[in-house]
Amino acid sequence: MTITTIRQYQDITDHTAIFPEGCGTLYCTTKLIGEQGEFFEKIGKRVRDVTRSMEDAALVDPNSAAYELFRADVIKELGDICWYTVRIMSRLNPDGYNEMPLMVFGIPPDLTLPPIYVLMRDMFHCVASIQAVTFSQLQYGLVDAANLHDNSRAQASGACIRLLANISAIGDKFGLSLGDILDANVAKLASRQARGVLNGSGDNR
Repeated sequence: MTITTIRQYQDITDHTAIFPEGCGTLYCTTKLIGEQGEFFEKIGKRVRDVTRSMEDAALVDPNSAAYELFRADVIKELGDICWYTVRIMSRLNPDGYNEMPLMVFGIPPDLTLPPIYVLMRDMFHCVASIQAVTFSQLQYGLVDAANLHDNSRAQASGACIRLLANISAIGDKFGLSLGDILDANVAKLASRQARGVLNGSGDNR
């Protein structure tokens, strides 16, 4: 299967959204923060154990030791970040992303991308912006997107879109399109569902 729009991915994965309905946005935001941390951890471990460098050429060198395993981990973590981002987007604006094509987030072939660590910094800022909006609503007793004020909704929505573009840019470093990342995530979720392990813990369950 080839995912071509955000709505297509959302529809295909909606049945895997197992979380408390009344606080879905807050829940997904806390999980998004965690998934970002797991991605950063994978990068950090590769720097520590293999590359000894944050340079792109070292991180994405397919000839280096354990690269394919590392790349598979990157695909998984980026897919999980996408899953929670799209869940948040669907709650912020249920009808606004219906046919948003993945090409919106694509990387022009003549664009020189910044180093991975710069993209990681931008990812952090996007997630922090989403967190700032959703967590700030707690003081008003609002824990789901349906109750967010319009300005807050627009701010978080924009951060989600920027985050997907950032993931697309990081994926490009590894020879992956956003569609590749989403396709891999769908396949992983389908496998977990078939084995009855959608709930639970562990990256490789």
